[in-house]
Amino acid sequence: KNALPLLLDIARTSSAKSSARAIKAMGQLAWRPPFNPCSPNRGIGLGSISNVWSRSIRRLSRECETWLSDDELDQLVDDVIPLARDSRYEVREAAAFTLGAFAKQKVLKTLQSLKRDPHRAKGVQRCDGSGESMKCRPLYPVREAAEEALKRIREFEEEQRRFQSSD
Repeated sequence: KNALPLLLDIARTSSAKSSARAIKAMGQLAWRPPFNPCSPNRGIGLGSISNVWSRSIRRLSRECETWLSDDELDQLVDDVIPLARDSRYEVREAAAFTLGAFAKQKVLKTLQSLKRDPHRAKGVQRCDGSGESMKCRPLYPVREAAEEALKRIREFEEEQRRFQSSD
C-alpha cells in the first residue's frame, strides 16, 4: 500500500512514459477481484505469472491484510480520474487501463468519455481478417484501452454476481 502514493507522485510529475508505467503499476496493485479476501467465503485467488522480461506485481487484493478498503479505493479512483484528462495520450491510455482495474461504478462516465478520445496512432492501423477479407482501420489506443476497461468492469460485475449467488 505504501507504494501507491509514490506511484501517484510519479504519475503526476514524470515524463509520459514514466507516468504511464506508474499508473499501470497502480492498476496492477489495486486490481479488484470479484471476491473480498477478508470474507470467510473468499473464493480462490489466482496470481499472475512473471517471466524474465517483466516483473510480477503482487496484487494488494491477494490477502486480507493488504486489501484496499472501499474508502481507500475510492480515494485512489479520485486521484486517477484527473489523469484520464492529461494532455499526453500515453497517460490517458494508462489511466483507462487502471480505472478498469479498479472496477468501480464511479469510473464509468470517465471511461465512456475516453471512448471518444481524439488521439490516433500515426502510421499504425488495426487490421482484422486476412487476404481479400482483411479490413483495416485507424488505431485509437486510448479508445481501445477504454473499451477494454469497460469490458473488464462488466466481467467483474458478472463474476461478482456469481460469487454472491454461490454464498
